[in-house]
Parts: sequence; C-alpha cells; structure tokens
Amino acid sequence: ASRYIQQGIELVGKDGWLKEYDLCLSLHNVSAEVQYCNAEFKKLEEAVNEVLKNARIFRDELQARSTMVYALNATYRVQEAIDMGCDILRRLGEGLPKNPNYLNCHFEVRQTSRMLNGKTDTDLLNLPRMSDPDKLTCMHILNHLFVSCYLCRRKLAPFISLRMIKLTLRYGLCEISAVGFAVYGTMLCGTLGRTKEGYRFGKLALVLVDQLKARAWVPRVHATFYSCIHHWQEPLRTSIRPLMHASRVGLTTGDFEFAMLCA
Repeated sequence: ASRYIQQGIELVGKDGWLKEYDLCLSLHNVSAEVQYCNAEFKKLEEAVNEVLKNARIFRDELQARSTMVYALNATYRVQEAIDMGCDILRRLGEGLPKNPNYLNCHFEVRQTSRMLNGKTDTDLLNLPRMSDPDKLTCMHILNHLFVSCYLCRRKLAPFISLRMIKLTLRYGLCEISAVGFAVYGTMLCGTLGRTKEGYRFGKLALVLVDQLKARAWVPRVHATFYSCIHHWQEPLRTSIRPLMHASRVGLTTGDFEFAMLCA
C-alpha cells in the first residue's frame, strides 16, 4: 500500500497541489495513515508536514493533524499529543481549560448533570445521529486524548469525559458517545461515589454499542465498564467472560491496545 501511494504522489508531480489539490490532499492523508500502520513515524511526519504546508483551510488539515496525534501517543510523546489535540479542539470551538482546577470541574459536573436531568435511557438512545463533521472530529480527538490525560494530566481527564457527554446531548449520538457514557460512569462511580448512577450510564454505553453496531468500539467500552464500573454492583468474577470476548474483538478489529487491556 505504501509503494502504491508513493507512486501516486510521484505521478501527480511537484505541481500536484496546484493542479490536483483534492487528489494530492487525499494521497498524503492516506500516506500518513499507512505509515502509522507500518510504524514509519519519520515518513508519517513528512506526509503530515506536507499537508500542513499546502492545505488551503484548517479543515483540510484535520485528518493529518488527527493522525499526528495518534503517532505522538504511539511514540510516547504524550505531552505533545495532548497539546496538539487541545489546539485542534480549541480551533474547532471546543477548547478545554488550560489550567483546570476543582471549581472548574465542579461547575462542569453540575452543568452536565443538569443537561442529563430528566432524560431516561430511552430518551438518550433515541437522540439523533451526530452529523456535524467538526463535532465528530472533536469526539475522535477527545476519545484519543482521554487515556493520555489520565496518565499525564489527570486534572484534565474529567473535562474530556464531560465534553463528550455535552457534545452528544447537543449534536446527537455517534459511536464514540458509548465511550463517553462509559467514562462518565467511571467518574461517577470512582470520584463522585454515585455508583448506581455510574452503573446506569455504563450499562447504557453497552446498549449503545449494540444499537449502533459499533463493533470496533467494543474493546474500549468493555474495558472501561468491566474494569471500572461493573464490580460496584455485580460480582467481579462475572466480568471475566465479557472482557475476554472484548479482547478477541480487539484483535480482529485492530484495537490491540485495548485488546491487551481487556486480556
């Protein structure tokens, strides 16, 4: 795949960005993703930089920037990944606080609780599908930043979970909404001590994965629910079988990180 894409870039030529802008943009974006799969991170950066240098508008940079966030995480440049991800969110109108503190977090939790107040599981499952491409990009970036922030900037992690819920309530459901509800349930159980409520949103995440046929997200949702929520309400031993199932799914869908966590 890498050789074919490189041949395509060479055929387009040096004037490709002027004569065949859309084709050149697609070729370099796909090139970056293929180099990520091949762990050729130097070539990936070259492809991303080529896009950033020639893109006409910021939205044309989004795919390349998102791939770069994944690559920075994969190469243990986690702080850089967080900074780039936060910059993307800010430029898309979903900026996170630069210096989060307890008061900021308390306000966000109360605001999110008010937005959810009175909504049944049926209400949430019947939300329309998210269609705004910018908000979908934000959901992908938030999902990818959560683990990084949990490890390196823990004060920022709750804001990521809460922003996923807010975007879902305002703009509709997407596959990553299931991750958002699972992470929100984890926060309710562990940090806020609202275990019944947290369990409810965790179960909602599982139902949402099935409803949206989001098989690729099974490992992440199962890892979150069965590792951080399930044991608050049910025997720990009953989590083993679904975690092993999620591990197998992750191995078949390519989510090796969460496949290993589930195992």
